[in-house]
Formats: sequence, C-alpha cells, structure tokens
Amino acid sequence: MDLRLAEMFARYRSNQKQSLSIFCSTLQRPLENWEKQIRNGHIKRILDYETGSYVLDIFGTNIDTTFIRCPGDAEKTLDVRLPYSVFIVKNTKRFFSLEIQIRDNEKQRRRIRLSGAQGSVRVKPLSCIVPLRMEEGWNRVQLDLRDLTRRIFATDFVECLRVQVNANCRLRKIFFTDRRQDSDQFDENLGPRCQRLNRPTTAATTAESLGTATDGRSVDQRQSEQSFYHQSYEHMI
Repeated sequence: MDLRLAEMFARYRSNQKQSLSIFCSTLQRPLENWEKQIRNGHIKRILDYETGSYVLDIFGTNIDTTFIRCPGDAEKTLDVRLPYSVFIVKNTKRFFSLEIQIRDNEKQRRRIRLSGAQGSVRVKPLSCIVPLRMEEGWNRVQLDLRDLTRRIFATDFVECLRVQVNANCRLRKIFFTDRRQDSDQFDENLGPRCQRLNRPTTAATTAESLGTATDGRSVDQRQSEQSFYHQSYEHMI
C-alpha cells in the first residue's frame, strides 16, 4: 500500500472520522492506490458532459476481466469500519458489477457482489451475488454494510477490507461514511453542472424479490437470506 494511503487510514482511525474517500476521479492521480486489470477494454479518464469534470471510464467486453481494486497491494486491507459505502457511478447501458469484501464478528472474510448481469440472488456461506438495477445517467449506489451483512450472513459487520469496481461504468467517487447520504449530498458529489440538469436517480439493488436461493431453500428459511427490497431515490439499499 502507498505510504500516503496508509497515513490517511491511520489518521482516519485515530481521529474517528465520519467519512473517508478512497477514490475521486478529479484528483491528479486517482488510481495511485489502486490495482487495475485490463483485458479487451480500457480504463481511462474522460471528460463527462453532465458533471463537467473528468471521470474514470471503465470498459471491457467481460465485466470480470477489466476492473480496479483497492488496496492495490493484495497483502493489505482497508480496515474501514464506517458502515455506509457510497459509489457515484454512471450507467453506460452495459453490464456492470462491483464487489465489497468485509470481515464480520466471526472473523470471516465475506464478499458481497452487486451485478447488472445477475438475474437472481445467489447466497453461499462466504459470498453473495445480488442483481443490480441502475437508472439512466448518474446513480448513487449506497450500501448499508451492517444491514446487508446481517441480512445475508446473519452476522455483524466489523470492517470493509477491499473494494473492486468492474466494467462497465463511469466512476466519479467512492467513499465511506457513518451515516446515510441524502439527495442534496448526492448532488454535491456530482458537481454544479450536473445539478442544473435533470435530477439524478439512485441505483437500487433489485433484491425486491429474492425468491428462492440457488440451493433451493426459501429465503425465509435462513436468517442470512431475508428479503431485500427495491428502494426509490430518497432511500438506500
């Protein structure tokens, strides 16, 4: 891990900050602390008309082979205990996915993946894949990691270890916070030019109908597979 990133996290832990940004596309070197993999695609900064600023364009013919991941060092972890993660991301009308790896109170590493290519929820002991639906244009994907961990795995969230953003999307910002972000804060993250356009809508995980898990069990049969729900702009996952 880059020394400056390590120092930033050290300050975050010592000062018990209410928010922590791990990616911002307008920085001079936005991927300084990230690993990137590109296969049959590209990862580059471009000027986005709606925001009037540079954003990161992640494109790939396969969503699993073109991605960015933080920390860039596979032996390091983020260890962020703030319970809300927020992704400011643009729908490019192609399949897109993101992943968060967490540690829970059982000291297990578990992975939560949201994917536009996924048609149903799949739950395994150490991982879960949830369908992701985004509105046209810029979206806010806001995750309550405490609630998700409890609902999916029936354990308590302790900290986020790793974040991965796969193709295909335009990415503006990723940050953690101790509380839910409202719509006004979302607009601030997009910049003044975008605020003058049509109001963006928030992404929602289409877990409105978990139905039956892939192992054949009803969601109601296990605490870790309780019903998710679709939520509107003013709400969050």
